[in-house]
Amino acid sequence: MEGTITIAAAVARAVATPQAAALEQEMEQPGGWPGPVPVAVDELCSAVLRRTLTRIDSELPWLAVRLFPGASAGTEPGAVGCANSSRILGGNSISSRGAPNLTELYDRGALKWASREPGVNVYTAGGEFLAHTDGHALTVLVPLSHPARFSGGGTGFWHPDARGHRVEPPALVLKPDAGTALLFCGHVEHAGVSVERGERVVLVASFSTRPSPLQ
Repeated sequence: MEGTITIAAAVARAVATPQAAALEQEMEQPGGWPGPVPVAVDELCSAVLRRTLTRIDSELPWLAVRLFPGASAGTEPGAVGCANSSRILGGNSISSRGAPNLTELYDRGALKWASREPGVNVYTAGGEFLAHTDGHALTVLVPLSHPARFSGGGTGFWHPDARGHRVEPPALVLKPDAGTALLFCGHVEHAGVSVERGERVVLVASFSTRPSPLQ
């Protein structure tokens, strides 16, 4: 995924932490949400996500059919990017079986995204995302910064039989290289582990499919 890694690095540079004064002013706005990213960054995010979905379709061609057996390939196309995406937290499009794959569903706007996703999360020192489940069929998380650029951090996962994140630490913490996609289902409890130093940037997209007009 060398091309994806190159684009990922460009996104990471583009969403580098703003000047302290600008960030402080932005966070004073109602809700404290930095808002839409620039169009160029949005296009880069879309390129990373589409490349990732295409790779998933190539490596795991059965996944879309298993997750979305009733998905329709006839949904009208719609633009999908990272328009609400910057958070500062301190092959073929049809499978051989004739069912739409993830890239086809993405291109046709048939995926239903989690709120404010696809998005880019920027974690600085002390930044974390508390333990949660996404509640969608699939989450795709693509690191955009190399692990050498921060300490701490990573994505923590809990065992299904764990007594809860308030009692037990994560059973596994992953910090893959930039451009390496993590895939997991919406019932998996996970967290963005607190960054101790540096800056960690990740692209995250949790999604299911939109209901068919006939449903």
